[in-house]
Amino acid sequence: MKNALKYIVSAVVSLLIIAYIIYHVVNSFGTSVETQPAQLVSVRETLSGDGYIFRDETLLYSNSAGGASYAFNNGKLVFSGAKIADIYSGSNVEEIKSQIAKIDKQISIIQNSSVSGNALLTDSKSMDMSISSLYYTMIGKMIKNEPDYVIRRSDDLLILLNKRQIVLKAVADFSSRISELQSQKATLTASLNSISETVWSPSSGYFYNEADGYENIFSSSKIDSLTYKDFENLTKTQPDPQIINSQNVIGKLMNKHTWYVAMSFKTNQIAGFNVGDTYTLVFPYNSEAELSMKLYQIVQDTESDNVLLIFQSGSVPENFNFLRMQSVDVVKNTYKGYRVPISAVRIVNGKKGVYILNGNVVEFKLIDSLVEIGGNLIVSEQDKLNDENYQTKLGFYDQIITKGKNLYEHKVIG
Repeated sequence: MKNALKYIVSAVVSLLIIAYIIYHVVNSFGTSVETQPAQLVSVRETLSGDGYIFRDETLLYSNSAGGASYAFNNGKLVFSGAKIADIYSGSNVEEIKSQIAKIDKQISIIQNSSVSGNALLTDSKSMDMSISSLYYTMIGKMIKNEPDYVIRRSDDLLILLNKRQIVLKAVADFSSRISELQSQKATLTASLNSISETVWSPSSGYFYNEADGYENIFSSSKIDSLTYKDFENLTKTQPDPQIINSQNVIGKLMNKHTWYVAMSFKTNQIAGFNVGDTYTLVFPYNSEAELSMKLYQIVQDTESDNVLLIFQSGSVPENFNFLRMQSVDVVKNTYKGYRVPISAVRIVNGKKGVYILNGNVVEFKLIDSLVEIGGNLIVSEQDKLNDENYQTKLGFYDQIITKGKNLYEHKVIG
């Protein structure tokens, strides 16, 4: 009986071992997985908000009402005593002035449509991608009922389409079109009545042909003593009606090249910001223009957890629209590393990592996460020069397993 029982137990154990082996073999060769390569990316962590622009500005007046023919484009540096504009009188001045403004805009678009002489046909592929991206972004903005964005970026789309024509050799250049438009402008200018007045610059500065009524409200002279409450009150102030309704205000001068952007955030959003450090500010309204600006002040609200960041710039970018309040993205940090979906992250023996597929064998690689952005972790690069254990860590183009069941190290995937 004892021998018989021993044989029965041995048989049962053998069957269990065989079943265990079959189970793992079947699972090893029957498991389907999905992978994606560990690619090196550079990702920005940003804070977005409304930026208010503070500048020192001097309004320019004419003695008589009428249409102005300007001697300078917006943003141009003028010197004291320079001719700013000729003022014309007559019933049709405004209509002619409007036509001239439209022609100037067309000329500007065409002049910005030039490409380098060595542009290749292969450049059209990247250009087509840019056109497609901008086009579908504009469609998305229209769906979200944001027509202002579409209006702002329509010129950029025209410029890209014009450049594409040159790259594809559909046209050599647009010089003949520019000459035609300049001739139309000259004809319109000649049709104006005699000059009733000439306005001269009272000082040096950067010229702009419009006034928004906030010139004395958002003045940079207020920055050094600005409290959070002061800032709140300024943002609620209406533009000066005497300025925006005046027939004699023909523009303004930005007196100094130093200007400021003030933005409100919560205290817990600004950890790591330091006065004196330089940050990149992105201006979507200005075709995603990027400017380096110094953090000039941090102003705490004594009655809440709100805080004001004031950035300073010492340069005046060309073709920049100084709309008084506009959306601004502040780049808090830039992270460079591998992008890893959070869903692929595993904890094995107390260590964080991911499973990768090396050939048809599963391996576990350690990761060191830098930041979580948009459902992904950005993790440190593999350092082959300074890390003797680099092989245990995720490396460039390792095939990260993003979908799979019953994963474990050394598992064979059929």
